[in-house]
Amino acid sequence: MNCYGIYNITTGVIRCVLTASNDNISENVQAGESAIILLDDEADDKHYVSNGVVVPYPTKPAEFYIWDYTTTTWIDPRTLADAQLAQWEIVKAARDAANLTGFVWNSMNFQSDPTSQAQIQGAIQLAQLAIAASQPFSIVWTLTDNTTTTLSATDMFGVGVALGTFIQTNYAKGVALRNEINAATSIPAVEAIVWN
Repeated sequence: MNCYGIYNITTGVIRCVLTASNDNISENVQAGESAIILLDDEADDKHYVSNGVVVPYPTKPAEFYIWDYTTTTWIDPRTLADAQLAQWEIVKAARDAANLTGFVWNSMNFQSDPTSQAQIQGAIQLAQLAIAASQPFSIVWTLTDNTTTTLSATDMFGVGVALGTFIQTNYAKGVALRNEINAATSIPAVEAIVWN
């Protein structure tokens, strides 16, 4: 009994792997196919047959690549539009991650995650209400390094402006990169456009 791979003679694709005797293997081979003995570490999803020899697939460059049995290489089947859309998703994710990295106001580091953004907006509203009611306003704020600082209403407005500027700068960078992606005329050019 041997472990056989049944493969397509034209493409080299191993259709199935089975254990059979030399006498019985021909029953499993269909038109346009042949059988080859496989070693223990050879499998249909990791190998193909070329010129009667079991050959391992080289490392796949990326998930979307497909194997071209004619050229025996991995090829990128995407269109330029596909690559542009995929690269924009990568840049957009990087932009969203950048929005979470925090910002600086008055030499102090503030957090910029969604909860922190909501807290800043809430504190700004409290400051506005205090000013409208001619009441004093101050708030103790925890900074990124877990130290605290006391902010006045004017300070709070400054923090809000810094946060808004930080987020808008990231979005403007994203728009510029998206325009570059859309203007690129080849997949390598598209993939060279990254968030730095």
